[in-house]
Amino acid sequence: REQNGRYQVLENGELGREHIDKDKVPYDIWHKQGFLTLTSGNVIDYTLIRSVIEADAKRFGLKDAAYDPWGATQLAQELNLSIGKESDRDPDTQVELYPFPQNFKMLSEPSKNFEDWIASRKIIHDGNPILRWMVNCVTIISDNHGNIKPVKPDRRRHGRRIDGVVAAIMGLARAKHHKTNMDFNQGESVYETDEMLVL
Repeated sequence: REQNGRYQVLENGELGREHIDKDKVPYDIWHKQGFLTLTSGNVIDYTLIRSVIEADAKRFGLKDAAYDPWGATQLAQELNLSIGKESDRDPDTQVELYPFPQNFKMLSEPSKNFEDWIASRKIIHDGNPILRWMVNCVTIISDNHGNIKPVKPDRRRHGRRIDGVVAAIMGLARAKHHKTNMDFNQGESVYETDEMLVL
């Protein structure tokens, strides 16, 4: 939601419990605070992620959901059947599953916007300690054309993660797209009130 020129980011992550000791990061505390869902083992629980996205699609009236095709194509296909264009939902409530490759072309402009918004304190995250921590973990690289993108640190050495930052950047890019191309005849949506939701 836009508040005096700032955007609110809502995030909740999912991580295997075994990383608590391995990464030396207070995941258990963040879990108790409600910012993180801990699962057993070290395998991504796509069923849990799917259920959260489906619930949030209804709760927030999502218009689309960006995903990294490198590792989430199957999840996107399942979501397309349950809430997307191939679902039996009313067309006005269907969610567009938008592939968002993690390359310079897709990430550069929204990454620069995100940097500007962080510097000018336009990002509101309700004191989310995970997002604050991840922002401090980010490394930025550039190509010969001045394009930039965030990259993962070597987790084997640092125990750091940036997934939430990348998700925020993707969400910002899609929110800006909808704000530019919104159709006010479709009724109020999460994008028409300038709200950026990051799942």
